[in-house]
Amino acid sequence: MKTLEQIQEENHFVSFQKPIPELRNGYKDKKHLAEIALMSCVVCDKIKEKSKTRLEVHHSMRKGLGLKASDLLTLPLCSFHHRTGNAGEAIHQGRNLWEKEFGTQEELLKIIVIKINNKKNKKIIEDFLSITNNQ
Repeated sequence: MKTLEQIQEENHFVSFQKPIPELRNGYKDKKHLAEIALMSCVVCDKIKEKSKTRLEVHHSMRKGLGLKASDLLTLPLCSFHHRTGNAGEAIHQGRNLWEKEFGTQEELLKIIVIKINNKKNKKIIEDFLSITNNQ
């Protein structure tokens, strides 16, 4: 007799388990946002440029209009790479082009998690990234 896990694997069932509270839509963590806001733009760092615009915190992970992602799933982006650049330069001007140029939000979050000081938040984000990589 097959186990539930084997049946789910064969039929590609997705677990509909609720995420932990810290990863749910709208979760607030002012200290984490403040820590992210002190970092430099992850894209400028990646392309080895100095940011010319002020830093903004981008709530990532494709939640859709009106659904703000958890404060733990955020990226530090300069306003150019966040909103004011053209398509392919600013994430809000076309995410797909932007991700082809600079990497997915998950890939950039992996860079950011290394810099996070709060051990609990770091562990939650690392666990989230390991789950998303396995799907």
